Amino acid sequence: MNVGWREPVRRPFLLALAASLLLHLLALSAPGWRLPWPEDERRAPPLAATLAAPPAPPAPPLAQSRPLKPKPAVPALPEASRSVAPREPERPLPPPPVEQATPEAAPVPEEAPPVTVPSAPTFGSGGAAAPAPEAGEGTDTLAAPPAPQGFPAVTPTFADTWPKRGLIRFEITRGEGGLLVGQSEHRWSHDGRNYELRALTETIGLAALFRPATVRQESRGSFDAGGLRPVEFNARRDGKLKDSVRFDVGQRRIFLGNGGSAALAEGAQDLLSIFYQLGALPPEASEAALTVATGRKVESYAIIALETLTLETPFGPRSVRHLRLPDTRDGENADAGASTEVWLDTVTRLPLKIRHRDRKGDVYDQTVTAIELAGDE
Repeated sequence: MNVGWREPVRRPFLLALAASLLLHLLALSAPGWRLPWPEDERRAPPLAATLAAPPAPPAPPLAQSRPLKPKPAVPALPEASRSVAPREPERPLPPPPVEQATPEAAPVPEEAPPVTVPSAPTFGSGGAAAPAPEAGEGTDTLAAPPAPQGFPAVTPTFADTWPKRGLIRFEITRGEGGLLVGQSEHRWSHDGRNYELRALTETIGLAALFRPATVRQESRGSFDAGGLRPVEFNARRDGKLKDSVRFDVGQRRIFLGNGGSAALAEGAQDLLSIFYQLGALPPEASEAALTVATGRKVESYAIIALETLTLETPFGPRSVRHLRLPDTRDGENADAGASTEVWLDTVTRLPLKIRHRDRKGDVYDQTVTAIELAGDE
């Protein structure tokens, strides 16, 4: 044995070595055991030995343990409940309600009965307006608020019934024989708030050779409850300004081109707008009065409604209302002075014929030859 080991001897190895030495000492010191000598071999018979595997050591006895208490049987869950449902996240608690003052409920107005508004007549169609559809025919009927008592029913204004654009052509004849001496054309347009009206009159034929003349008139203004409300009028003859009128609503004055002025009367018209303002007057009225500014003077005219008759036109017979505007400058004998007559279509309320008689007694007729009307597009 090498006593000079530098590494320590492991403890298991020493224990095994000690156990082996102890077993050998016990085997040598046990009785009946001795080393065989040679002389004993002659005397003793040979021994037969059979090697057999040593018996398995008996199993160590199990330690007695305490009897286990039986646990209560857990009932089997059904197949559907074996799956673990996900845990629902906790919701935050709502904030405590804030007490608010409850407002008093407003009184509910009683439902107003439906009001039927009459349809506006079809302007320039030559026929009556189509009847309004009854309730239940595919249209929704809205109940309109009742009109205050003491006020008249709402009726269409002249701006609602006057076509947005239009043109009327006239031929001008002179005397009882109807000598053709000229032609005239009226054009207008409006947007329901403002209007513009123009007229072009000129001589033609032999009259143009011996006495050529071209007269242009223009009237501009707006609308009011009574119809047209002119703001400005001017007339030019052969390109030169002849007459002009300015209606100043703020100052309630009419200013003439010759420097004169007059009070602005209600419903005052100019020499062109008057022919269309007649269509805004109540058709059933037998008399009316209008103030007309000519550019040199302001006159009041009494309008007399005569009869309703039929007028032959290039587009067929038309029912017309005959109106007369006598000149009041000659006093009571109005037939002796100048006058103007107008034949208004009872449907369209447009002038179809205009007759002017001057102070000398000469008569000039303007008779319609064509009408072009355009409404909303």
